[in-house]
Amino acid sequence: MNKFEHLELPESECMTFGKLKLRPYQQYAFNRTIEHVKSSNDPSVIKASVGAGKTVIIAGLCKHVSDRNGRVLVLSRQGEIISQDADDCWLAECRNSIYSASLGIKSTAYPVVMGTEGTIWKSLEQDLKYLKSYGHVDSNVEVNGFINPSKLIDFAADLILIDECHMVSFDEEESQYMKIISEMKRRNPKVRI
Repeated sequence: MNKFEHLELPESECMTFGKLKLRPYQQYAFNRTIEHVKSSNDPSVIKASVGAGKTVIIAGLCKHVSDRNGRVLVLSRQGEIISQDADDCWLAECRNSIYSASLGIKSTAYPVVMGTEGTIWKSLEQDLKYLKSYGHVDSNVEVNGFINPSKLIDFAADLILIDECHMVSFDEEESQYMKIISEMKRRNPKVRI
């Protein structure tokens, strides 16, 4: 008996999103993640090996949330990973925007935004400076001259997904990932991770 058999569901219970059909273990991870975010504010972590199809699970979660009028922010350190996540989302018939300087695109046209950590943080930092200059947010960020808001100024995620989340240290409040999470929580206190 496979020690993971109890984690898998029958094929008949696996969801299809556009051209993507979850495998039984992916469906299990998807279901457990949905259950977790409905009942807890604590981050949920999916631990899966290389080749397990984490981007397919991400695409399914993005489609699920966006179909319910939610907004999703998908983060990674590398543009290449963001591009792969975006491609799988499109296969899942989930419209998404890419926000990454390394990919040369900064779009927020759709409710699902795929972005690189550095580019997202720089834009959120720019927004904080903009808001501070107009007295809308309490921040200790210095303002030098006129600042324009970024394209993310009105974006408040309902769900944050982090591809390669082992790169995130939830104890380091000053890391870019944690600053992004903090700002998204300020914008939407009910955001799930």
